[in-house]
Amino acid sequence: MLIRGAVLEATMFDYLVTAISGTPNILVLPRTPVVDGAAGGGLESVTVRGIDSGERRDVPAAALFVLIGAEPHTRWLAGAAATVAATS
Repeated sequence: MLIRGAVLEATMFDYLVTAISGTPNILVLPRTPVVDGAAGGGLESVTVRGIDSGERRDVPAAALFVLIGAEPHTRWLAGAAATVAATS
């Protein structure tokens, strides 16, 4: 699991942190965003970059799940994707 921040607890609900921490086949890589992807007929790999080291590496991936958080910061999508205003 790649996260841009230093720790899961900073931006994720406690129940998710507990579930992820208790799952032995999930490795959390902090400060490691996805910076690129490669595809043929579908996603084949993603390129990740260590924020601190600058090291880039390709990781095989058939899918990519993006958790944007409970309060998404999606203003950058304006004009690139359809969005719907939140309602209470």
